[in-house]
Order: sequence, then C-alpha cells, then structure tokens
Amino acid sequence: MKTLELVIENGLWFDGQGSEPQLRHIGVSGGRVVAVSEAPLTGHRVIDAAGKWVMPGFIDTHTHY
Repeated sequence: MKTLELVIENGLWFDGQGSEPQLRHIGVSGGRVVAVSEAPLTGHRVIDAAGKWVMPGFIDTHTHY
C-alpha cells in the first residue's frame, strides 16, 4: 500500500454496524477512509489516538458521556 495522507493510529474503532469496538489504525487519503487495519500503517501525517474513540462519519453535536 502507498503512503497515506493521514494515519490515525491506536484508536478504539467503532464501525457503525454494532460490532464491538476494536483497536485499529485508520488510513485516510483524499478525505476518505481507505484502510482500517490491525497492522500499523504509514502516513505523511500521523495522529496517535491512544485512549480515544475513532468513529468516522459519526457527527454528534451534543452528547453526555
């Protein structure tokens, strides 16, 4: 796989399908998620999301957790 524009690594991935969240690395190119991987990815920009939730496409303007 080519080098991605952005990698969000070590985030707790919620797939939006009701599956249990999993620790994943997310690859983004052209403003779209193009890879969801258990293995590390290479990107021009890398964000460490350890301890954070990653929910692409989910927009919630007001919540109480």
